[in-house]
Amino acid sequence: MTTRKEPPRTRRTQRIVCSALFAFSAVSSFRAQAPSKTRAHVETLASPRLEGRLTGSDGERLASDYIVSELQKIGAKPLPGQADFRLPFEFTAGTKDGGSTISLHGRGTTTGADGKTLGPVVYGLVSGGAVPGVANDGNSFVRALSFSDNGDVEATVVFAGYGIVVPETQGFGYDSYATLDVKDKIVLILRYFPEDADQKTRGILARYADLRYKAMQARQHGAKAMLVVTGPRSPNAGALAPMTFDTAIAGSGIVAVSITGEMANEIFRAAPGKTLEQAQKALDTANPHEAGFAIPDVTVHVHSEVIREKRTGHNVVGYLPATEPVTTVAKPWVAVGAHYDHLGHGEAGNTLAGKEDAGKIHFGADDNAQSRRCRSTGWRRI
Repeated sequence: MTTRKEPPRTRRTQRIVCSALFAFSAVSSFRAQAPSKTRAHVETLASPRLEGRLTGSDGERLASDYIVSELQKIGAKPLPGQADFRLPFEFTAGTKDGGSTISLHGRGTTTGADGKTLGPVVYGLVSGGAVPGVANDGNSFVRALSFSDNGDVEATVVFAGYGIVVPETQGFGYDSYATLDVKDKIVLILRYFPEDADQKTRGILARYADLRYKAMQARQHGAKAMLVVTGPRSPNAGALAPMTFDTAIAGSGIVAVSITGEMANEIFRAAPGKTLEQAQKALDTANPHEAGFAIPDVTVHVHSEVIREKRTGHNVVGYLPATEPVTTVAKPWVAVGAHYDHLGHGEAGNTLAGKEDAGKIHFGADDNAQSRRCRSTGWRRI
């Protein structure tokens, strides 16, 4: 990257924008800051009193108080028309299942120990629901995914393998929907990606195995809902997928839930001669010609209900007025920014802490406190 040196005491309008949302690179010349002042900034922002500066928390408020005081010391002002440096924004701080349910009915088949079909089985009604407000009650057959739309869907089922679509630009042809018609259907897909693929193929498939991405593909192919099961050959076999941290204020445009292996096996009873384990094993080599299939003899009704906890965070935005007017520059201002929030105690699920550090303060001294320190140094030099 080419570094351009500014002439001394340039007389351009100097406006400083500091934002909790946007992070920009720190200028290398800022390293001349006195060590004592640098340490003071980092120790303040990474102190136990601020408790990791989780967005929307008291710690974030204290951090913003400190940033505002630093801005005021150098003569910065709130943006024109604003009474305060702090600009509020709403975000999703967490999600929980509000009572999702699933039921199925139709005609399936049952087989004996020798694998021969014994005859038709009428399901009647099989259902299982999540307990409202409880992350995992240990007995549920279903749990909403954090990005799911709220709503009810009833339709027949199409098993769409791993539900992965790799863009053609990757030079690797893999499309779980290539031979399937899922319009107005409920797709049942496997979590993760093919277990037995070679390392290079796994690396490609893993990029497109995120559940939100799979939900987008299901929606774009016309599906009304997506059921996700952790296959019997995968880690955590049969377990419900957790409601991972998702900051989106709204859903993904499709009803999306995780179901247990037990519930998926009930659905497969309507697929003569097939089991979930057999279907997964056939897909696990990542053979792009191995296709999913329709399961038309069972109808599923799924109700998804996600409760999104809304909180308010604050950007801190100010400007440093120019000392002299400038008419020779089209855009006579400089923007400097970094985000000052961090992970709190890791309670939102976005943490890499090991078991021994779980729940402890994530101080963020080498991350956001340092970027905020560089920004503060920049203000003073300008």
